[in-house]
Amino acid sequence: MIRGGAARTRVTLEIDADAELRARLEVEGFEAEAGERGSFYVGSPETVARKIAATASVLGIDRFDLKYSAGRLSHEKLMRSIELYGREVVPRVREIMAESN
Repeated sequence: MIRGGAARTRVTLEIDADAELRARLEVEGFEAEAGERGSFYVGSPETVARKIAATASVLGIDRFDLKYSAGRLSHEKLMRSIELYGREVVPRVREIMAESN
């Protein structure tokens, strides 16, 4: 999983909801953050590259920092995320940015 360094907002529910409702809201919140306008950079290398390129273009930035792990991620999966970022995501971001210029 690749997660962006953008500011994140956490919504705290102050209602006495049952576990099923809380779980559904957590899933919906994750899906919103993982979506096109959310702050999570997760998905295939192509998806992540497109989202980074779009963010860089809108903000006019030329650097992007990521936190590669959140929560429990095995060492092997963490290393695979870093490898994918370096070998596939970064080159694709450069391609997308070059195409848009």
